[in-house]
Amino acid sequence: MERSGGAFENPKLISQAWGCDEAANIEQGEKERLENRLRSLDRQQERLLDLYQDEQIEKPSYLVRKQRLDEEQKKEP
Repeated sequence: MERSGGAFENPKLISQAWGCDEAANIEQGEKERLENRLRSLDRQQERLLDLYQDEQIEKPSYLVRKQRLDEEQKKEP
């Protein structure tokens, strides 16, 4: 009986291949999550500025909320 070469004969190679794909998927998912979070923070800052410009909130309130959003953005890598 002929033996075929390759990963099918070595379960360790198979698990390594799956592990690499899994790690890449996790990294891609984390990257997408961070990009979505930064977009969300940008939208929140735009809405906050709109509120201030429309005189819906006072300057001290605007500055406090803006500072919180700025700190959130700095937390994200």
